[in-house]
Amino acid sequence: MLEGKSVLVLGLGISGRAAADFLLAQGSKVHAIDDNILNLQKTPEIQSMISNGLIIVDRSIDLSKMCVDCVVVSPGISRKHPIYVQALEQRIQILGEVELAFRFLAQKKCKCIGITGTNGKTTVTLLLEHIFNVNGIQAKAVGNSGFPLTALLSKFGVKLSETVLFIELSSFQLETAESKILDAAVILNIKEDHLDRYSSFEEYAKAKIHLFDCVKLGGSCYIEEECYSNFAKLLNNRTLFPYGYTPANFIYTDLQDIKINGKANLEIPLEYRGHRSHDLENMMAAYGIAVELGITPDKFIEAFASFKKPEHRLQFVGKINEITFIDDSKATNVDAVIRAVESITDPIILIAGGVDKGGSYAPWKQAFTGKVLKICTIGQAAEKIKNDLEGQVQIEHFQTLESAVIHAATIAKKNETVLLSPGCSSYDMFSSYAHRGTCFQEIVQELAVYNK
Repeated sequence: MLEGKSVLVLGLGISGRAAADFLLAQGSKVHAIDDNILNLQKTPEIQSMISNGLIIVDRSIDLSKMCVDCVVVSPGISRKHPIYVQALEQRIQILGEVELAFRFLAQKKCKCIGITGTNGKTTVTLLLEHIFNVNGIQAKAVGNSGFPLTALLSKFGVKLSETVLFIELSSFQLETAESKILDAAVILNIKEDHLDRYSSFEEYAKAKIHLFDCVKLGGSCYIEEECYSNFAKLLNNRTLFPYGYTPANFIYTDLQDIKINGKANLEIPLEYRGHRSHDLENMMAAYGIAVELGITPDKFIEAFASFKKPEHRLQFVGKINEITFIDDSKATNVDAVIRAVESITDPIILIAGGVDKGGSYAPWKQAFTGKVLKICTIGQAAEKIKNDLEGQVQIEHFQTLESAVIHAATIAKKNETVLLSPGCSSYDMFSSYAHRGTCFQEIVQELAVYNK
């Protein structure tokens, strides 16, 4: 590993701080660079890390004068960042926070399952953690879900040999992942996203598909049938276990049961029966992995019944004057919004917008027809949304989320839904999608009090 080595951590977000803590605990000499360091240095957490040996350096530093053995890059750092470019030019080893943890885990006896996808990966990761813990098998959801893998290794007394790790992995994290430590992996879906970072949809897809390169020899690779079909050329003839609505799939549903290898062994819960849905696809993915690791159908369905979805993912907030308010702030791409709209039967007033991620909003045209009555836009992407959907649906722009919610609540009628499903990143107006969703919920709660 990197004991006694000189390491530079690039980016002190959640993952970067976890990596720095882990490296300090391993005995590395740890330097760190962050573009927002003047504000971060004032926080108690960074102050504590500095007292434990973290050395803050300026981003104008010349790496050739630092004798750095390795650069550990936070997932949100662009490959065009000056320090990243320097590291490449000087052939300094570059690791992501996840790969740093992977290399440590490679020396341990530990079950590791990788999960990625444009949409649904947090839900499936947390669902699997829940199902295993309910059934008495110690499990932990880590990775992109907000709990860095290195934080688990350095701060918490988890017995790795007795724990199944469900590791949610974003395309950013997968860019720098190399080690083959996964016993199984699943790709839930690949839709246009992050085209502000990738040069093309294919480049983004390659980053996602790279997940399977981290699976051990003989490990299982599950993939949703549309991905399997759309990206066959990128899959390099791997042995795959596709799942979906076609009988030829390894995991298949006829909308009544889920069948593995042609055998009907799980009856679908009533609320998901009879129609295709994102939730049903997530259930198939989770079920395949659960069965492989020894969970029986009856134990799976019993645990599934007590699972609660993550906050800000189609979360019911409340009703005011028989108008429903739903927080789907976690929908940060075009396809996620389509999924949200498809899941709601009532007419919708949609609140959308934020930081554009480079794709087109044109796919919303067909999905919104007959369902979305009006779009209240916020944030930087408002003009692009208007241009892409001009003439298809009524659109009005608002300077704040509060004014958009108040307007939506004013024009919505009985048995209609006000849906926050932005289709964009949040960083123009909020610190995160969770912050955006929490603000939406607080505004709705204030309206509820006012309307009593």
